[in-house]
Amino acid sequence: MKFNLDKVQNGLLDFRRIRLIDEVNGIYYILRENYSKEAYYFKMDGLELITYGKEVEDIVKSKNFGDYFEEKCDYEFALDKDDFRPVINDNYNYRLLDKSDSLMVSNFKDKCTKGDLDQGQVSIDDPLVMGTFKDDNLIGIASFWEWRNDLNDIGVLIDSNYRGLNVGPSLVSRLIKEVVNDKICIYRADYENIGSIRVAEKLGFRVISKIHRLRAR
Repeated sequence: MKFNLDKVQNGLLDFRRIRLIDEVNGIYYILRENYSKEAYYFKMDGLELITYGKEVEDIVKSKNFGDYFEEKCDYEFALDKDDFRPVINDNYNYRLLDKSDSLMVSNFKDKCTKGDLDQGQVSIDDPLVMGTFKDDNLIGIASFWEWRNDLNDIGVLIDSNYRGLNVGPSLVSRLIKEVVNDKICIYRADYENIGSIRVAEKLGFRVISKIHRLRAR
């Protein structure tokens, strides 16, 4: 499938159940009933929107609303397959994982922090799961979620002892090469996770949206 920016943006909006209705001065506002003092400012190509809780509505709809959001941002990337730059790392072994590997994956995830699990979002139940091994030990897993709108979302978890050793880029490269569908690959990274951001950049992903968080109050 040919890369299409509108399709990617619409897919990301659909994933979050966002409907662009309430617009003020070029900014769309989406009230979230499950938010209280939370708000996120999304900047996409030609589109800006804020999801927010009722308690901060006055702030996010004020004239100087931008002052209340952090300068740093989380990123959402998408891969145009013509730009894909796979990374090869022969220091490790790779193979697809299935339900028979459930206990091994569970033991691996037990060693991860809650923050890692929340950011990685990897499950043995995902349609496609790839593992990286060092001396028969599982040191990394990556998987796809299949969304509507022709998108694949990538999740990655790397053993903390092997970060910075080029495990992430080679693992995600192997995963992408196994994809048999023609969906666009999506990759998300929090701004604290510099390593994850570098994985996306190294493989040729491009930034689709920047997400600024409301400053702590």
